[in-house]
Amino acid sequence: NGTPFVVSGTGKPLRQFIYSRDLAKLFIWQLREYDDVEPVILSVGEDEEVSIKEVADAIVKAVGFEGHYT
Repeated sequence: NGTPFVVSGTGKPLRQFIYSRDLAKLFIWQLREYDDVEPVILSVGEDEEVSIKEVADAIVKAVGFEGHYT
């Protein structure tokens, strides 16, 4: 429809993503199996971080967007 795809900012900040099903499995495991008094951190490893620009590029490619992209 001619609407540009605009990503605000530099695109350099890094983010971590996790599938909701994987997170749900972690929650269930924690509730059923984890009995330590120390808190557990449910997080993706730092080596799995991706930049906002990489995410935007993946979206553009996945949907076959051919319009103006900044």
